Amino acid sequence: RFTDTIEDADEARMRALCPLLKLGPGGIVAGLVDHGGRSLDADALLQGYTRAARKQGSILVRHRVASLQRAGNCWTATTEAGERYNAPIIVNAAGAWADRIAGLAGVRPIGLQPKRRTIIVFDPPEGTNVRSWPFIKTPGDHFYILPQGNRLLACPNDETDSDPCD
Repeated sequence: RFTDTIEDADEARMRALCPLLKLGPGGIVAGLVDHGGRSLDADALLQGYTRAARKQGSILVRHRVASLQRAGNCWTATTEAGERYNAPIIVNAAGAWADRIAGLAGVRPIGLQPKRRTIIVFDPPEGTNVRSWPFIKTPGDHFYILPQGNRLLACPNDETDSDPCD
C-alpha cells in the first residue's frame, strides 16, 4: 500500500538525510520520507537505448525532418538539409515534439505541448558529499533538488510553453 512507504520525518531524521537543510522557523517545519519513491536515471536509460539501436544499424542525430512522404510500403524522410532516407516503418519517438512529426506524416496530432523548464546544476559547499542525499521537493511542486554525482541539480518546477527545439 502507498501509505506503508511513507513516514513522518522529525528534525533529527531530516538532518540525518540532508545536514544542510534549514530547519525550524523560516525554514522547513515538517518532513515526509517516501521509501517507495524511485529515481529514473534518464541519461543511463537513453544511453542504453542508443547502444541497443546502434547494434541494429545507424543512428542519425541533428538531422531535422522537414517532410515525410509515403509511397506504397515505403516512407521517405527528407531533412531540412535535403537528405533523403527511406524506410518501411517510421517510429515517432519525438517525445513532446511528437505532434510536429505526426503532422508531417499526415497523422492527427493529439495535443502535446512542449514545455521548457529551468534546471541548474551546481557544486555543493566545499567538502560536502551529497551523493547519498535524497530527492527533496517542496509541497505543491514549487521546487526540487537532488544529487547528480557529487553536484546538485535544482529546478523551480516552472513549465513554460515552448516551440519544439533542441
